[in-house]
Amino acid sequence: MPVFKLGEILVRKGYISAEAPQNALDKQAGQPPEARLPMGQIMLDGGLLSDAQLLECLDIQRKLAALPKPVV
Repeated sequence: MPVFKLGEILVRKGYISAEAPQNALDKQAGQPPEARLPMGQIMLDGGLLSDAQLLECLDIQRKLAALPKPVV
């Protein structure tokens, strides 16, 4: 099972547009590395999602990461 990035989960849940993750990455790229905010924080600050939506998607991401990896 692949581990989806936060932006992918937010788009799949319908919380943000497909363009929003790229916009957040562009915003991150304009900052020095030590000052970059996480994507979720950028989305919150921009009013694109609520705290509850972010926490729900982070929980989904953690659950996906905890699934056993397929043996190839």
